[in-house]
Amino acid sequence: MMKNLKMLILTFVIAALLALSGCIGNDADSGITENSAVVPDSMMSSTPSVSGTVVETMNSAGYTYVKIDTG
Repeated sequence: MMKNLKMLILTFVIAALLALSGCIGNDADSGITENSAVVPDSMMSSTPSVSGTVVETMNSAGYTYVKIDTG
């Protein structure tokens, strides 16, 4: 009985160490680089714009929906 308990505790400790080691990382090696998009002026002028007063906003699932009064 005691041998099974020691084996169970050892298994949990090893699993916890493996899980935590996956959370610790070096940010420089993550491969994520900051990229700022550059939009050419020709594309900016061809994009229609909308202006108005924000009447209502709704945040849902990581998005923000905006109701705009254009009149």
